[in-house]
Amino acid sequence: MTPKNFDISQRWAAIVNPVAGSGRGLTDWPQISGLLRDEGIAVDAMFTLHKYHAT
Repeated sequence: MTPKNFDISQRWAAIVNPVAGSGRGLTDWPQISGLLRDEGIAVDAMFTLHKYHAT
């Protein structure tokens, strides 16, 4: 549940490491993005492609 004083009118960015947690970063992302969407939070996901890609 989103707190009432929390502004979610902007789009969020998520950096997803698809190999994190033995691949759970990728397999869990659909559930995570669904939960965010259900709360009205728009997210642009960016998936890392290689080691140090997000730095």
